[in-house]
Amino acid sequence: MEKGLVIFEGQITALTKLCQIVGSDKVNGTELLNLIKRTAIVTDAIPKPDKNTNDNRGNLTGKRVVSIPVISGNTIRSILRMHLAKLLLQATDGFKKLTESSDYETLLLLFQGGSGVEKTSDAQSQIVRELEQKKQVNMVLSLFGGSARGVMSPGKMIVEDGIPFCKETLESSIIPERIKIQKEQSFMNLFSTDLVFKEQYVRWDRFKDPEILMQLSPEILQEIDKEDKRLAEQKARESEKNENSGKKVKKEIVPRQMVMNFEVVAPGTEFYHSFTVKFLEDYEIGALICALREFAKFPYVGGLKSKGMGKVAFVYDVVSSEYGKLGTIYSKENFTIEVDGNLKQYIEKFEEKLSQLKAEDLRV
Repeated sequence: MEKGLVIFEGQITALTKLCQIVGSDKVNGTELLNLIKRTAIVTDAIPKPDKNTNDNRGNLTGKRVVSIPVISGNTIRSILRMHLAKLLLQATDGFKKLTESSDYETLLLLFQGGSGVEKTSDAQSQIVRELEQKKQVNMVLSLFGGSARGVMSPGKMIVEDGIPFCKETLESSIIPERIKIQKEQSFMNLFSTDLVFKEQYVRWDRFKDPEILMQLSPEILQEIDKEDKRLAEQKARESEKNENSGKKVKKEIVPRQMVMNFEVVAPGTEFYHSFTVKFLEDYEIGALICALREFAKFPYVGGLKSKGMGKVAFVYDVVSSEYGKLGTIYSKENFTIEVDGNLKQYIEKFEEKLSQLKAEDLRV
């Protein structure tokens, strides 16, 4: 049965430090700092006093624009797309069959949304009709959309950024009132700037360790010396170029050891998150629940996962505009999910649809 609008609404909690790098900037003119993803919002929150200048701006009132850290909605969308694509391919032996036939375009659409839009010699209206027909069986195309044969076909999902619960967001209109009521007491004194701090990592030059050097052959030591010389010459050329342009740069050998600075979000930070889907079939609700179940098996977002960052937990209420709350999805510590309400019936609908699917159905 097709439903009007279905919203998956809840929160994502950072269980470890969270790092989604989107750019870099220099601090004090020299130190490179990798910056996390942010967005700007309008808020009524009074600015946080500046401890360094003793500037207590508590008398300021009215709306202002602030920058807050977010979890990219596009990242969540990409994760769910990947997991659903894998479920469809595993059920149909699609990896093998599409690879054997060199069907790169279908694989590109399933995992990355296609190769973009371009002019095509085929009748575009005919391609559009064919893609709409494919959506009856290809749930990745139906939910997430994509491009094939030069034509873009939109999906049903609208995925929002994850917005942190803090003073600025709770004194804005960005988080629904019904959600604010649950969070105001806990987060009204926490500013978004309290959530972000700098983390430094060092990649050591282990070839300076005497114990390691003693184990290396003369040939390897020669290679190390050659690489050191190459790096030194490269640095000298860069220094000369900068000096000719009037900049002062200290000449030194470029080390294998590197110091890296990252902005990270504090563990325990909670983000309001939602995604809305229009005109859903029952089996498509089940498809999204199962994609979340796969996400729970490796619940990491952002970068520096090898350093333990990005682990999250999530909980979503699933609410239909026509039938009200359908149930709740919880991620659990044992890398599974728990569902309540009537959600199990949608999983069964998806599994039934999956059992009827063939690799040929996925082709675009």
